[in-house]
Amino acid sequence: MKTNKEYQEEVEKKYGKSLKDVMHEVIVERHMDQWEGSDKLGVPKETFIAWRSRFRLGPDQRRADFAEQARNKTLQEYEEELETVDLERPFDFSFSCNASCNFRKHH
Repeated sequence: MKTNKEYQEEVEKKYGKSLKDVMHEVIVERHMDQWEGSDKLGVPKETFIAWRSRFRLGPDQRRADFAEQARNKTLQEYEEELETVDLERPFDFSFSCNASCNFRKHH
């Protein structure tokens, strides 16, 4: 029985690129699951799953990474927006109500 390292060497030699790049292509670009992917690469399913986890390409890992990226992007946008806010500006506490305001009628 071959080791994961031996399978890795075979796959990298066969496809002429790093295992990470091969796994990204198979999972992200071609949308293959562990059965299709392991069959395509000629490795046991358990080996494929171990590689998928190592490179954070499993469905839950990818979902978590995407959520973290989205959160970081939103935080960055907030930080950029705050750079233009003048925190030393005078604060207006007044409340103005025009004809379309029904605040006083209901409270």
